[in-house]
Amino acid sequence: RCKSPIAAGSGSGGRPFDIVPGHPEQSITVFRMETTDPGAMMPELGRSTAHDEGVALIAEWIAKMEGVCG
Repeated sequence: RCKSPIAAGSGSGGRPFDIVPGHPEQSITVFRMETTDPGAMMPELGRSTAHDEGVALIAEWIAKMEGVCG
């Protein structure tokens, strides 16, 4: 489950893994969905705000995951 990013650069927000089970706040995926920084946001094109409901849904899914990264 724990996958280090290949080429996230500043898009990682200093987080080491794409998804950290049980910890959406430590997951690159949630960081990239929340940010409006053009160099880090996901999707990269076509938005200037975060979709709060979408971020909450993914964060809830990650929070319910079991496991550890290390």
